[in-house]
Amino acid sequence: MRCAAIATIISQLVSSIFIISYFNYSKSIFKPTLQMFKLKKPLVKNIISIGFPSFLMAVVDSVIFLLFNRTILHYGSDLYIAIAGITIRIIDLIVMPIIGMAHGFSTIASFNYGAKSYERVKKVMGEAVLWTTIIAILGFIGTMFFPEQLISIFSDDAAFINKGIVPMRIIVIMFPALGFLIVGGSLFQAIGKPVPALINTLFRQVIFLIPAFFILPLFFGLNGVMMAWPVSDFLAFLVTGIFVLREIRILNKNLEEIKAA
Repeated sequence: MRCAAIATIISQLVSSIFIISYFNYSKSIFKPTLQMFKLKKPLVKNIISIGFPSFLMAVVDSVIFLLFNRTILHYGSDLYIAIAGITIRIIDLIVMPIIGMAHGFSTIASFNYGAKSYERVKKVMGEAVLWTTIIAILGFIGTMFFPEQLISIFSDDAAFINKGIVPMRIIVIMFPALGFLIVGGSLFQAIGKPVPALINTLFRQVIFLIPAFFILPLFFGLNGVMMAWPVSDFLAFLVTGIFVLREIRILNKNLEEIKAA
């Protein structure tokens, strides 16, 4: 544990030195100065309002995993907490590139939305949804059809592996929709609309998922705890779809106005 903590500190220190060196000693067009760190109320307000959904998501994630583990312990055992932990770690490896592409999309979408290049915003969103969906589908195939091989990376206990197959398959049922969910949520932060971004976050992580942890196990036992994830993702997919379609109609309307002018 000590070595892991030291490795984390060293990696963060090296990353900080690299970033500072890049901006100060390279050909970067951005040169940080002390004057830039002076707080400006309008900018602070925009940063907080746009970044709040991400902050809230990080807080809610911690609460969710606490409830997830407590519910598993109530209906199962420590063994299933370990299985769920391994499943989430495997899923994280697949989600990381999806989140990375969503961040890249949000940067491009933000610039083009500010420049009123609405057609390009739509195009880059289509590309982002396509490629993140491909990654999500590949992850779905791997976790749905090869769970035994994936779990065996972490344990060689045959009983442990067999008990982990069904929970993993249940959790990833809605995995192909993950690309759209993440990119769709990133769209509203990118174009400076924190309210829809916050609503999407709250619906998926709080309003749908947390109640599902308590309701579904009453009918399906331990499997119901795992089912909370795909059920929440499905309902969030519908909500995100409604918001995204509404935003696309707004973009199309803006394009028509630009052409008419």
